[in-house]
Amino acid sequence: MWEEKENWSTNSKEVSTLLNSNAIERNKYYISSLNDVAEFLATHQLAFRGRVEAFSSMEDGGSGLFLSLLDFSIKKDPRLTEIVKTVPRNASSIVKEAIVQEVGDSWFTLKVDGTRDPTGVENIPIVLRFFDEDTKVVTERLLALATSSSCDAQALTEVICSELDAAGLATSKILSQVYDGAAVMSGKHGGVQRLLLEREGREIPYEHCLNHQLHLVVVHTLSEEQAYVRRLCKLARALVSLDIKSDTFLDAKAIQPLLDLTNSTIVDTECSVAKQYFATVTFGNDKKMTASRLISEHHGVLKAMPSVLHALKLSVTLGASTAMCENSFSALKNIFRESRRAMVHSRKVQLVQPAFERELTKKLSGEWKDKVLQNLVLLLADCSYSKSQTATL
Repeated sequence: MWEEKENWSTNSKEVSTLLNSNAIERNKYYISSLNDVAEFLATHQLAFRGRVEAFSSMEDGGSGLFLSLLDFSIKKDPRLTEIVKTVPRNASSIVKEAIVQEVGDSWFTLKVDGTRDPTGVENIPIVLRFFDEDTKVVTERLLALATSSSCDAQALTEVICSELDAAGLATSKILSQVYDGAAVMSGKHGGVQRLLLEREGREIPYEHCLNHQLHLVVVHTLSEEQAYVRRLCKLARALVSLDIKSDTFLDAKAIQPLLDLTNSTIVDTECSVAKQYFATVTFGNDKKMTASRLISEHHGVLKAMPSVLHALKLSVTLGASTAMCENSFSALKNIFRESRRAMVHSRKVQLVQPAFERELTKKLSGEWKDKVLQNLVLLLADCSYSKSQTATL
């Protein structure tokens, strides 16, 4: 039976046996129209649902914007009438898949913060900072908006790792971690930053969000924090040595502590060659020559010096604040309005992520429609196959 299904599924004519060409075109038109409505609402951070998710509440405005816009579309185009009962639930998974593809095999900085919404649910935005190999620029993306019934360090660590695992991203690729100064996150003995370090069995530098430090008066006792201070100083010197204006630019010994985080080694001869190359390059005065600019404008040359290129990528990947996490709270506030307080967390996430990653959502608009249509066809194919097997039995 399994071999029969395998052969049946790979048959290029299987779709045509289920749906004629006209039906396929109609379904594509319907789903495309629905996604146009969903994309408009998501990218403008507008609520989909009202007090009652039904057309019967259309007159008093309680049905929400999704059904209202759909109703308007139906009135303008009678062909959409058939689709009213088959409204797709979400398309946020496509945005997450795109983010995972952007990250690829790159190292990333983990940024996490938290806030409670008006219903008391803890919302935990997980942001990744990474070097995008396609665009050759450092990028930050909202990977997930998680939640947890418990907010102790162990539970939060499990939530973070579970979200990364579910997305198919390896925790072994975490370069650094950035949180606020709360003990549950920053605790050097039992905080998330320490538990993650112990879980991975390697050094993962923790940076106290610089934005949060502006609101705190921090007094460090160097005698108690000597190891921590020495480690940060080494990383700071490494970053300085990747600044083209520094006297220690491309000093291999100074840069090595940064590469130690990824168990890699800087090659002395590559540093010398790269330093000689950049000495011959004329830089304009239109903008500052940063590590990001060195990578984007000289990526082709730097590919011949992989350890130097790797060091530059790591330098722009290290994080310093959780500002991106804080920004996601605004999208959460705009979306989770009073009329939507009964919404479960999973649906809330499916709306926050496409709204927050607005540019990426618009970029993937065509892919949304194709994937939803593909899923519909596969579902119909599976149903038809199941029915045929039942009839045979």
